[in-house]
Amino acid sequence: MALTTKQAASLSDRHASQRDSLIGKLLAAILQIWSGVGNYHDDAEVGSAAAASAYRVMQAQKQARRLVRSYQTSVLTAMDAFERFPAEVDYYPRSGTTALDVYQRPASQAIYAYSKGGTVEDARQAVRDRLELLLHEDIMLAERDEEQRIYEAVPRVVGYRRVIHPERSRTGTCGLCAVAATQRYRTDELRPLHDGCECGSLPIVGTEDPGQVLNSDDLEQLYAAAGDAASIGGGAARDRSTAREDLLNVRVTVNEHGEKGPVLVKQGDRFRTHSEAGAPAFQKPTPDVIRARKTHAYDQAAGELADARQRLAEVQASHANDGTDTPREQVVLAQRVKNLTSLLRALEADLARSDS
Repeated sequence: MALTTKQAASLSDRHASQRDSLIGKLLAAILQIWSGVGNYHDDAEVGSAAAASAYRVMQAQKQARRLVRSYQTSVLTAMDAFERFPAEVDYYPRSGTTALDVYQRPASQAIYAYSKGGTVEDARQAVRDRLELLLHEDIMLAERDEEQRIYEAVPRVVGYRRVIHPERSRTGTCGLCAVAATQRYRTDELRPLHDGCECGSLPIVGTEDPGQVLNSDDLEQLYAAAGDAASIGGGAARDRSTAREDLLNVRVTVNEHGEKGPVLVKQGDRFRTHSEAGAPAFQKPTPDVIRARKTHAYDQAAGELADARQRLAEVQASHANDGTDTPREQVVLAQRVKNLTSLLRALEADLARSDS
C-alpha cells in the first residue's frame, strides 16, 4: 500500500494545523499568567509566573506528543508499516535545564528593556516576544523527540525527511529548511531545528519517500516565488535567476545547541557553542537521561516550594492580628505556593510513570 501525495499533504497539513492551534491556545494562557506580574525584579512574582507557565507548557507538550502519535499512526497505517509504538514518555525536552528555569527568562528580557530606557509597553512586548519564542520551541522540541522515538522503534522505517510548510511561516520557508528538506535523516538522528521552524516530517519506508515528493512541489513554488520577488519593479530575468540560485546555493551546517540539540545554521554564521555559553553539552534523551532530568526537576520544584512555604509562614506571622490589610507579599507568596504545588504534583506523577 502506498501513501499518495494527496494523502500525505492532507495528513501533514492537518497535523500542522493542530500543532499551531495548540501553540496559539498555550500562548494565550501563558500571556494571561504573565499579565499579572507587576515587578519583574520580584523573585516571588516571577517565580510564581514561571511555575504556572512550566505547568501549562508541560501539559501542552503531552498533547503535542499525542498529536504526533495520532499523525504517525495515520501515516504509517497508510504506508502499511504501522507497528505498536513505544510507551508514552512525558518529559521536558530541553537538555541541562528545567521548565521552571526557562520560564523565568522573560523577566530578564523586561529588565533589559527597562535598562535601555524602554517603557512599560516595551518591557511587556519583550516578555511577549520571549514567551512566544520559548513556547514555539518547546512544542517543536517535544514533537521532534516523539517522532524520532517512533521512527527508531518501527522496524520498517529506514529514515525520514523534513516536510516544509511555507504557508505557515510568516516569511515563507527559509533557505535553511529549503536545503534541509532535500536531505534524508537516519532514524537515530534528531531533526535539526531553528528559531521559528514550522517543518514537520514524514517517514521513509523502504523506497517509499512521500516527503520527497511532497516537498518537490513546494520547493518549486518557493524557487519560483523567489524569482518573482526579484522581478518586482521590472527586474531582469537575470535577477530572477540569481534569486533562485541564492536559495539553491545556501550552505547549511548542523551545530549542537546545549539545550535544544541539533540546530540548522547557515554556514559561516556565528554560532555560540554550549562551552562558550558556560552551559553543559546536549544529552540525547536516553531512558537514564530522562530519569535524571525528571528527578532534577522534581527536586528543584520541591526545594522552591519548601522555601516559599517558609517565607509565607514568616510573612503571615509578622502580620497576624495587626489589624492591617493582607500585604501584597503574602498574596503573591500564597499564589506561588499554589502554582508550585500544582507543578510538583505533575512532576511527581511523571516521575512515578517512569518507574512503572
